[in-house]
Amino acid sequence: MKTTIDLMSKLVCLFVFSVTALITSIACGQAGVSSLSMGASRAGIQLRFNEIRVEEFVNYHRHDLPLPHDGEMVRLDARWEKLSNGKQVLQVGLATPRAMDRELAQPLNLVLVIDRSGSMSGDRIRKVKRSLRSFIECLRKKDSVTIVSFSNSARVDLSACRKTNQAKIEKAIQAISVGGGTNLHGGLMLGYREAKANFDPEKANRVILLTDGVANVGTTETDQIVRESQRFNNKGIDLSTIGLGHDFNRQLLRELADAGRGTIHFVDDSQDIEKTFVNEVDSLLSPAAKNVKLKIDFGIKKRVGKIYGYEPEIAGSTVGIKLDDLNCGATLVVVSELKRPKKDAIARNPISVELSYVDRVTNQPVVVKKSVVLNEVGGQDESDESWPRKSDVAKNYSIARIANGLSLCAKFSQQRDFIKADKKLAAGTEFARSQYNQGDDEDVDRIMKIAMGYREQVRRAIADDTKSVRVKRDW
Repeated sequence: MKTTIDLMSKLVCLFVFSVTALITSIACGQAGVSSLSMGASRAGIQLRFNEIRVEEFVNYHRHDLPLPHDGEMVRLDARWEKLSNGKQVLQVGLATPRAMDRELAQPLNLVLVIDRSGSMSGDRIRKVKRSLRSFIECLRKKDSVTIVSFSNSARVDLSACRKTNQAKIEKAIQAISVGGGTNLHGGLMLGYREAKANFDPEKANRVILLTDGVANVGTTETDQIVRESQRFNNKGIDLSTIGLGHDFNRQLLRELADAGRGTIHFVDDSQDIEKTFVNEVDSLLSPAAKNVKLKIDFGIKKRVGKIYGYEPEIAGSTVGIKLDDLNCGATLVVVSELKRPKKDAIARNPISVELSYVDRVTNQPVVVKKSVVLNEVGGQDESDESWPRKSDVAKNYSIARIANGLSLCAKFSQQRDFIKADKKLAAGTEFARSQYNQGDDEDVDRIMKIAMGYREQVRRAIADDTKSVRVKRDW
């Protein structure tokens, strides 16, 4: 019985996330959504079903997409394919420029809110201090930074200043000492008040919160903390969150970052906090687009099939999807299965795709449209002849199917229906197995490894349940 309970705790969800998946990374140029679901083989943090987002698996790797033309911040790509399993799949892709002149980005009003509770002692706080120095060194002369820290109470360690005031910065960082509980609410609210005191509508105003624990001092209710945080978000102050180690409140940091239009990062103890901070400032200094939205009109209501991930709003034949802000060096795809209407409706009803966003450099709204005609062969927007076609639709569809299988497997595992969980996972990996052998593609291999590790846990649970039933009968 104890073994079954232990397995159940593991099966609550064998999904983890990794800082290497940061979508804001300029060096890696990862996809344009925050990855809280990827890296399951690395850290061992278990996420529940409602914490899993299929699109984060799909967008973990860089996609093979055409880059924007000069003066364009986001390139829209739309194509469809008929795959070997007979499925018709639409892929809409977005890509931003690889880099931009950092001086074009808005000045920054940044507040770093740092957990200095007792659990941050030793190597953790030493790494954080080193990371703060690297972070500030990445800033430009026109940017300002404030440091707030918290344990039982919160305090301002460094009032707003420029990177040129090195002596003041170094003194403040050196003075950060650890001890006490985790008054996350107090630290976050003080950070927001500091950001508000230096607020400038012509600047990017952001708070970055780092913590390694669960709030246990002061206000601790997740809903209340998120509610109070949103009041500042609504006034133009964004928030990114960084979770360190395995014991922080994942739900709280996710909700805070989502509401704050920022990203949530994870740093395992074995990973580099410094890289996380540098990646975050990279994203602030290389913005591409905000208020990003896709509208896909499938032409026929009966053609609208499964959208993998996201939270689509469906009205008739039209699907609306709100996406995260995009930074330079990002790619993102939306994968959807198409249902098959009658043949005579195909030519008369092409699929139209509309992308709208606000250019982060010019601050002007942009609308881009594409039309995709479905024929018997499949393919891309025929008007685009500049891109050498090498479609990754089958690959991205494979990953989407596996991720969807993982999500359903987690759902039924939580309900202790391990047999159904196993079937859903097997169905999710079926197409990828038919297309790829191990070693054919590292991105498919990565998620297949996660799926196989999870399936092993499910099958152990099935075996334990069977053994438990047998023992009861014998008794």
